[in-house]
Amino acid sequence: MTINLDHDLEVALVDAARLVGTDPAKLAIDSLKQRFVVKPADFTRSLRSKEDQEMWVRRLIDSAKDCGIVLTDEQLSREHIYD
Repeated sequence: MTINLDHDLEVALVDAARLVGTDPAKLAIDSLKQRFVVKPADFTRSLRSKEDQEMWVRRLIDSAKDCGIVLTDEQLSREHIYD
């Protein structure tokens, strides 16, 4: 199978691969395997290498949304957390 990537996706893939220190083709194949082959219960077992763990953390952080709420240090303090 041959997959043709548009320019934006190719740039994003190359950048992501550079961040985790791997080859773009390997990152694409690993991502497709995670998405379509690895079952959720097996996912934690597949995070054996530090590279896999770092990629998982980056993807988790990237999935977060900015809700526009900023809490002050006081609001995050232990005394106010249960208010």
